[in-house]
Amino acid sequence: NSSRMGYVRQNGANIVSIRIHDSENKAIYMTLVGIILGVLIGVALKTTCSAETVLWIENNITSPVGTLFMNAMMMMAPPVVFFSIINGLTSMSETVDIGKIGKCMVSQSVILIAFICIHL
Repeated sequence: NSSRMGYVRQNGANIVSIRIHDSENKAIYMTLVGIILGVLIGVALKTTCSAETVLWIENNITSPVGTLFMNAMMMMAPPVVFFSIINGLTSMSETVDIGKIGKCMVSQSVILIAFICIHL
């Protein structure tokens, strides 16, 4: 948390500042900058490179990176859904409801995870 803390000495006094949360505008700004840079680089490649070079870049760089990203997302989604359901069930106060809902939701989650794993 040292990045959230600041220290300054003014007029003979030590002043410590603590940033409680990060700015939301910075994340939005960085996302927009990334999108704009991606568009500009794409346009620059299309206008300056030959069709064979663009096809090589697409096949050897952008397509594998996109595939890795999508595989990581698909690998992460089923466990998140499963553990979210388990967390919701364990936080329920009525124990009678847990048995009824739990069996149905856990079995549906296991079937969904098996279906996704088979089709990868």
